[in-house]
This record gives sequence, C-alpha cells and structure tokens, in this order.
Amino acid sequence: VRIYCDGVYDLFHYGHMRSLMQAKHLFPNVYLLVGVTNDCTTLQNKGSLVFNEHERTESVRHCRYVDEVIQDAPWSITDAFIEAHRIDYVCHDNVPYSCAHTADVYDSLKRANKFIPTRRTLGISTTNIITKIVKDYDLFVRRQLERGINADELNLSFFKKESIYVKNTIKNIETDLMNEIREIRDELRIALLYWERVSNEMVSTFSHRFVRTVNEHSLFKRIFRKIVLMIERKRGRQ
Repeated sequence: VRIYCDGVYDLFHYGHMRSLMQAKHLFPNVYLLVGVTNDCTTLQNKGSLVFNEHERTESVRHCRYVDEVIQDAPWSITDAFIEAHRIDYVCHDNVPYSCAHTADVYDSLKRANKFIPTRRTLGISTTNIITKIVKDYDLFVRRQLERGINADELNLSFFKKESIYVKNTIKNIETDLMNEIREIRDELRIALLYWERVSNEMVSTFSHRFVRTVNEHSLFKRIFRKIVLMIERKRGRQ
C-alpha cells in the first residue's frame, strides 16, 4: 500500500515523527512517501521558516519510517500527482488546511475516500518551539554570546547587546547572593543545633549534681523533710 504524507516539516520534531509512524503502521505493508513543500510556496501560504527546503527535506529523509521523500511537493494534491506517484491513500491530521483557492486542500481527497486522518501529538509543534525561544529571548541570546557567537550574527545592536550583558551581570549577582544566603542559613542551623545540644548537656549535668548534693548534705535533707511535712499537714487539714 502506497501512502503519501505531506507537510512543511520545519524544526522537525517528535510530533512529526509520530504522525509518520501512524501512517507507516496503517497496513501490514506500507511504502511511505513524504512530500516536503518548497520555500517559496510555504512562505506564501504559511509564513516564515527556520529551516530552508534542503534542511527540512534532509530532516525527513533520516526518519526511520520514511521510504521516499518527494522534494518540492505541491501545496494542493492533484489527481495527476496521485497518478504519477501511484498513491493509494493520503494521510494527514484532520484539521482543514486552507490556501488561496480552497478552505481545505484535502477536501477532494476526503470526498473520494482516499484520505486517512492521523492524530496530532498534543504539546508539541513548530509554533510551540518558536514560542518557547521567543519567550526566553534574552536567555538564549546570552547563551549564544557566551558560546562565542558574534553579536552581528545575532542581529543585535550595540545597546541591545550591552543591556543583555547588564541583565546577565545582575542575574549572576542575584545567584551569588542567594548562594551566600543559603550558606549562612546552613551555618546558623548547625550553630543552633550545637548550642541546643550543649544547653541540654548543661541542664542534665546540673540536675545530676543537684540531686547528688541533696543526697550528700544533711542540711538539704532536713529542709527537704520539712517541706514534705508541711505538705502533709496541709493535706490533713483539708
């Protein structure tokens, strides 16, 4: 069974791989063809790219489930394309994909029962990956600068570069201060435990000495007996 999947496959990730795995395992013997759209068509229909056409194609080519890669794949699949590549079924997630002339490029295939939907992997997408990088922009810029990447390569102005260095310095100072605070806190905890143990030992030593003194000196014995006698008299009156 010849199954065809197509897509942009930018920043090729495990969500892409899982969709191709689903297509590969639909039937006992599947020959999986994967089409990768070119840069120009993708820019017109979907927007900016991180990887170029060659990089995206090579990423897909090295996926274990893929038997053949078709570079410069069409955005809309035509009957002529299906016949040329002897495609039995087209696989993709069921979300409608629009372009200039249709609300869903897979609509005709769905109506012809030549479309098999795959399940999207939640929590991962090219958009999510880019969002994470943009969200922590300063963090990743600092990372690149620390690794020796030139500011010009990162398209950084002088002021932006210096502001990131200042933020990095402040961050390092905050980290050092927190480490110092943790060390002081640990030292205080050890000191408190030590003095608690010493005070317990002092109280225990004093108690033993006091009891021994009472037992050894008759004066303390007499005082102790008088106290006991007074208590007994009070009880008798009651």
